[in-house]
Amino acid sequence: MEDFRFQGEIGQKLGEALLLRFLGPARPEPDLGIDAVAVLQPKYCSNDAMAGVFFNFQFKTGALSTDSANVVRWMTLTDQQPVFLVEIKAADTEQQRYRFLSVHEWMIQNPDLAARITTQKTVSFPRSNFQQVDPRGENFLAALKDEANRVNKHSSSLWRTRPSPSPYLPVAGSDLFRHFGRLPALEASAQLVANMRDGKTLDLDVWHQLHDMSTSPNQFIDATQSPEVRHWLNGIASVPSKQQIKREIQEFRRFRKAMLDAAHGKLFDFPGFTYGEVSCWRIFMQLYPESLLLLKPLAKYPDKFSAQQLMAAFQLLSTLTSSGDASLAAVSRKLLGELSARYLSGRADDFRTYTMLRQLHYNLAEADGGRKAVRQCIDFIHAHPLEWDFELNRRYYGEHSDAAFVRSSLSKLEYPKERDLRTKRIAEFFLGRFSDTLIGAVHEARRHSI
Repeated sequence: MEDFRFQGEIGQKLGEALLLRFLGPARPEPDLGIDAVAVLQPKYCSNDAMAGVFFNFQFKTGALSTDSANVVRWMTLTDQQPVFLVEIKAADTEQQRYRFLSVHEWMIQNPDLAARITTQKTVSFPRSNFQQVDPRGENFLAALKDEANRVNKHSSSLWRTRPSPSPYLPVAGSDLFRHFGRLPALEASAQLVANMRDGKTLDLDVWHQLHDMSTSPNQFIDATQSPEVRHWLNGIASVPSKQQIKREIQEFRRFRKAMLDAAHGKLFDFPGFTYGEVSCWRIFMQLYPESLLLLKPLAKYPDKFSAQQLMAAFQLLSTLTSSGDASLAAVSRKLLGELSARYLSGRADDFRTYTMLRQLHYNLAEADGGRKAVRQCIDFIHAHPLEWDFELNRRYYGEHSDAAFVRSSLSKLEYPKERDLRTKRIAEFFLGRFSDTLIGAVHEARRHSI
């Protein structure tokens, strides 16, 4: 049974006693539901940047729940500052037991809970997510350092986001959990970014402007005259189905487990070659640059993965080459080059071989954009049965007709992403293989959906 003698002011003092073992006090932020703000003591800082990190704490002596409005603010705050819950159990003032949970860790462990937070008045945190502070507090200190490295975007942090945010994906880490069900819509088109860059010298300025729009899309839709902005915001403002939300959350769970397994040197799961999988992992891998640790072993030991997983890897690597991060792009091109040296050959003798080689040709063209790579891709597709390509794309989009592929090709021409600019000729080639009737029907369906 809870001992309510140690709630309130005494509970605050007991919580502060734990913090003072490793941190120095700073000023709290009452409007955020925070009980204490602190900074690491200099002797515990592993690098200079750690000294500038503010840690936020809420102490819990009773129920592990809090007002959802506070948690929404905490989620946003985790992009710049760590937020921790500290549970305090005390038999008396001399004997305390502490348990802790970082809000960021709660988010990635429970993406379903984080995603539906705005529909609830209060949020309950699973006790199983909390860790008990060990006798010397070493695991608590380690968690503090991990979170400091994450917000500082240090390369040692598995869950750091990109040091230089990309205007092509104008979202912060916490935004991911607000957009399950419409993740592919978060990517901005090349023309939209080009228009927003006009008169601005820094991509960071463009990112901030687009990010502000993405957080309140309905507010900006009616105010804009730009068809690119309107198209992008309509996608973000759309109401996804419960099935779509569930599927994207499931993919994030797979991604999180794969990242943890790979970080510990274990074999990990990887998506297959379907739009439902790849479209989600594209967002995850652009947002979290340490996800390259999934692609490096895949390129080194490709025989451990299926053909469908390798095709997904081709797609994800080519995405990273145009993600706006020069370092990420260089490594991705190198890995894609290693895979192409191993697998690229002339003509395919069967459908299975065709699918893998065709996708490799396409993603090399997408990553390179040169006339030779584009021509080689078109020539390869043209040299094989038309039905093979139709069947590949039906399986990728999970549909029995070719409408989804036509819709995608039209979108790549009308609102191309940066990577789509490199494959414009290929998209035009694809559309030339379909009837005017089908293309007209897809055009009409798209017009009514806007």
